[in-house]
Amino acid sequence: MGRHPRKSVNIRQTLMSVRVRSTPVNSATVEGDYRQRLLQIFMDATTAPCPVPEEQQPLNEYKALQASWLFSWAMLPWPGLLKRLSLVAGFSFLLISPVCVSAFSPEKWPVQFVLVSVIAALVLPFLTLIQLYVGWRHVRDRLNAPRVFYEESGWYDGQYWTKPEEILTQDQLVVTYQVQPLMRRIERLFGGIALVLLGQTILWSIF
Repeated sequence: MGRHPRKSVNIRQTLMSVRVRSTPVNSATVEGDYRQRLLQIFMDATTAPCPVPEEQQPLNEYKALQASWLFSWAMLPWPGLLKRLSLVAGFSFLLISPVCVSAFSPEKWPVQFVLVSVIAALVLPFLTLIQLYVGWRHVRDRLNAPRVFYEESGWYDGQYWTKPEEILTQDQLVVTYQVQPLMRRIERLFGGIALVLLGQTILWSIF
């Protein structure tokens, strides 16, 4: 049932000690280190008894996404993420290119063929980004929520659990410093695809 003994840690005092010991040298580096240490303190200290099964606890759901082959893409550096999406785009093009060729012969309509091919290449990356966004948004909402729904043994005995203040603060810190940046990155990629489609529409109207 995911019950753990509460550790005898005074969180306020610990956080204050971290703040006092932080001697800024490089502001960006110090801020990143402080965030990581702050999150680790909460994740180590807030182990209050919880009736929610371990696999349904929001923090464990977050860790499961981190370990997931697909959802961990959002955590990659930009070059790694774009490389994987490019591979997906290439596979998408190969999969749909026969339809493009049959609809617009490259010999007769080269411009239209290129435009349709670009759209075809974006289909699977777009669906992949939707999957990433939905998964991370679900975890974000459960981490942010003061009350979470869980099932003890099945859908028929579901109930809500109200998070203690310490656990709610911990979960919201994870959202602020870990989940939200990933979601903003996915939103930027959606914006990039939207710009490409807008350009496609303009070119299509011209040619």
